[in-house]
Amino acid sequence: MAHLKRWLTALIAIPILIYLIGFGPRWLFYLLLFVASCICLHEFFLLTSPKLPRIPRALAFVLCFFFLALFSQGSILLAFGILCFTVMICLSFYLFSDPGCRKEVIEGTATVALGFLYIGLPLSLLVLVDRAPRGNEWIFFLLTVIFLGDTAAFYCGRLLGKHKLYVMVSPGKTWEGAVGGFASSVLGGVFFSQIFSLHDSAWAIAMVSGVLAIAGQVGDLAESMIKRNYGVKDSGKILPGHGGFLDRVDALLFAIPVFYAFVIW
Repeated sequence: MAHLKRWLTALIAIPILIYLIGFGPRWLFYLLLFVASCICLHEFFLLTSPKLPRIPRALAFVLCFFFLALFSQGSILLAFGILCFTVMICLSFYLFSDPGCRKEVIEGTATVALGFLYIGLPLSLLVLVDRAPRGNEWIFFLLTVIFLGDTAAFYCGRLLGKHKLYVMVSPGKTWEGAVGGFASSVLGGVFFSQIFSLHDSAWAIAMVSGVLAIAGQVGDLAESMIKRNYGVKDSGKILPGHGGFLDRVDALLFAIPVFYAFVIW
């Protein structure tokens, strides 16, 4: 039943993503990124700091909005200025709050900053990729590499897995699954690039696909570490068969900065 829910969710989500990324108005795609950022941040805060006050929590959502809006206009430096200003607001909030809560100042401010840098900033970088030549096609390439590798790792691990990858962080992951996911990402990336003529060099695409696959798997392990630290199996239940939104994009969050550097530079 879990596998059926997993595939039904994917069958519903894939056509929506194809439309929003490939054909829909750009503001609608950016709205999707904003909603995804807010949901992931909400799940992250529930995991790591469920007692985080509303004002710092809301500032993280506002920060995501400003970064997406400013990146869509090319105002990159102003966006990072707002990030610094947000940290100042968080510190000021605790400064003038109940003295008994001031011991939480570092923890609360750090949670907001880490949550944004971990989730909001990588998703915002997709706006800059989208603005690059053939940007939406490159985003499809990234999703193909990461999601194909994630799916292959899951099923290769289930069918062939015997040697544990990192038991202390994620007992279910195996080396066989990791290798299967890596190979599928590389092959899928090269095939996608050849079909859509994204790059002249198949070797370059194979290399970047491999690096993205590794970054994605590290991102998956990083989120597993966070969940394990707090004794939680899934970050949420919003996606049937997948868990939370953060569970679905954890690999993507680590791969996006690497991908951004490749596409832009």
